[in-house]
Amino acid sequence: MSAFPDGIATGPDGNLWLTRDGENARLTPAGVITTFGLPDSDLPKGITVGPDGSLWFAEQRGHEIGRITTAGAVTFFPLSGTALPQDITTGPDGNLWFTESNAIGRMTPTGTFTEFALPAGTNPRGAITSGPDGALWFTAADGIGRCSTGGAITLFPTPTSQQTTGIVAGPDGNLWFVGPFGWGEITTAGSITTYSNFHGDSIAAGSDGAIWAINSLELARMTAGGSVVATFPLPQHTFPFPSVDPLPLLRVAVGGNRRIWYANFFWAGFADASAATAGPVPTLSPLFAVALSALLALAGARRLSSA
Repeated sequence: MSAFPDGIATGPDGNLWLTRDGENARLTPAGVITTFGLPDSDLPKGITVGPDGSLWFAEQRGHEIGRITTAGAVTFFPLSGTALPQDITTGPDGNLWFTESNAIGRMTPTGTFTEFALPAGTNPRGAITSGPDGALWFTAADGIGRCSTGGAITLFPTPTSQQTTGIVAGPDGNLWFVGPFGWGEITTAGSITTYSNFHGDSIAAGSDGAIWAINSLELARMTAGGSVVATFPLPQHTFPFPSVDPLPLLRVAVGGNRRIWYANFFWAGFADASAATAGPVPTLSPLFAVALSALLALAGARRLSSA
């Protein structure tokens, strides 16, 4: 079983919820982790709080949407056989909305599923969020997409068709996004401004009125207007065998008590947003220590057996 986290969200119970290969995990603010196993072939991706107080997640290998209560009871709802759902959010209409391989999906809390096809060549990149205009906004390989709750889709290309990977509604009424090229903002009318002073994988709007983003080296606190006001170095790790490419998945989410939670292959931790401007090193939580040790041992054994 892999230790890679792919989705991260703060639950209605005040705990952090994560998805990783074959299971969901719950992390308390004190650092206590509980795992909830899924069928062996399941690959959960994005996760969000649903309108019913449960956590809903995109399950990619089985082409389905999952629902897990805060007590750990899981229910699955099937999609089309080619859906490959990636990220998920609760829409302004009270339904669950998610990105697929070539469509945007909508599911009611009772499991009724509808698909809205994307224009050919859109190539969505996974992330989706509710916008301040009552629509859903999502990232694409060469821009930002907007989907109304009625399924009308509009695409807005970024300058030089730059890839975007994370998106969130900001405190200023705009959508903020991040990608390997940098970060930026898009108004609900589709006007895009980009900044090159930080690039990343995931983005969140903090309770401190700032935008938070993460990459493999650091966590950044940014403000509307394009200023990176503080960065926090993240611990770096190297695999003990060179054939494994250490390309971590980075995820960031807003928690209670003004905490900014983040996770990758090796660890989960948080920054205290109330003290962030003073530049403290974020506190780390040993979320994946045991799972990582087991994974490295398994990967090393497989390398030896295939040698």
